Amino acid sequence: MPIKNYTTKIKASETVGEIQMILAENKAKKIMIEYDDSMEPQCLNFVLFVHDRPIQFRLTVKSELLLKAMENDSKVSKSNCTIDQARRTAWRNKKEWIHLQLTEIATGQAQIHEILLPYMVAEDGRTFFEHFEQHGTKLLG
Repeated sequence: MPIKNYTTKIKASETVGEIQMILAENKAKKIMIEYDDSMEPQCLNFVLFVHDRPIQFRLTVKSELLLKAMENDSKVSKSNCTIDQARRTAWRNKKEWIHLQLTEIATGQAQIHEILLPYMVAEDGRTFFEHFEQHGTKLLG
């Protein structure tokens, strides 16, 4: 499948701002951005209410992995195969994904925890996905 948005010129920070607006419009109570060493956005933490309880979620982009995929995609020109372009592309795709997921929730097609369960942050700071990666199917009983 071709990599979507691989030619975007929109800065990662601008797209993260758009994601913040989408989250705010969907009743996020807290939103925090984490940056990497080069001061580029790497992770977005936010709080939504699930069953009247505030739950933290974490969305991370893996720009280095996307860059490898772009380098291996014959449709992506070599001039677009840079870490900066991978960051822009990763965040643009994350924006589309979160917008679609929150639309599903807003229209009653799904519940917050049904769609965002892997991104829920537990008390120890790890996501449900990270717990599952460590413990595998043991979590399922």
